[in-house]
Amino acid sequence: MSVSSILSKLNDLNNSNLISVYVPSARKEMSFKPLSVKQQKDLIKSGLDGALSGITISNIIGEIILDNTVEKYDFLVTDKLPILIALRKQSFGNTFVLKEDDTETEFNLDDILTNKLNYSFDTQVEVKLANSEVVAYVDVIKIQDDIKINEYQLEKLRKNKDEAISETVGSMFIYEIIKFVTKILIGADELDLTTLPIKDRLTVIESVPVTLNNSILEYIQQFRKEEAQYVTVDGKALPIDARLFAKE
Repeated sequence: MSVSSILSKLNDLNNSNLISVYVPSARKEMSFKPLSVKQQKDLIKSGLDGALSGITISNIIGEIILDNTVEKYDFLVTDKLPILIALRKQSFGNTFVLKEDDTETEFNLDDILTNKLNYSFDTQVEVKLANSEVVAYVDVIKIQDDIKINEYQLEKLRKNKDEAISETVGSMFIYEIIKFVTKILIGADELDLTTLPIKDRLTVIESVPVTLNNSILEYIQQFRKEEAQYVTVDGKALPIDARLFAKE
């Protein structure tokens, strides 16, 4: 039997073993192929990327979702966690044991998945600068856009690996903001940031008044808070990192 024949049969097997996952932005169940060994390996390897591991695994997760879906759909970053946890459950079972120092915490993944993550805030929120005509629109972006920004960020950070930690943290802070700001309005003038090259988006955001930026950060903090609450059970947070995919 040829390699191509084996791969074809494995692909057929994956397509016949689909996982049904509730997707928050679609407000319905959607079907996904299970994790592959290569995807598990990539997730585990992300833990070796040091300070950049959070960005690396975020991209790997996004790419897995886009590769494993069997339905055409523009997934949002809000869809990442429930899809990822459901894929992890299918591959390794419903239980995850977190070992830290001398303690062990057991998570039942169904306790998380039954929450059905639903964001309470509207999309395209207007953030206004007091006593001025400046308005920023913030929104939750698509997974493919998140991947593009992360790839650009990783390339820049790796090129400047000798950069001071403070500079690296500052850069990551700005990239987080450009993921959420979609438009800037000043009076009748409107700039759609989503159509700009990433380097131009960075330049615009770095020029935003701090008071406006603080309001943008409040939106982002609410997003991250709801993510954290979703994976927290009895005061303990499920780690979304390489540990979640390593078989004991």
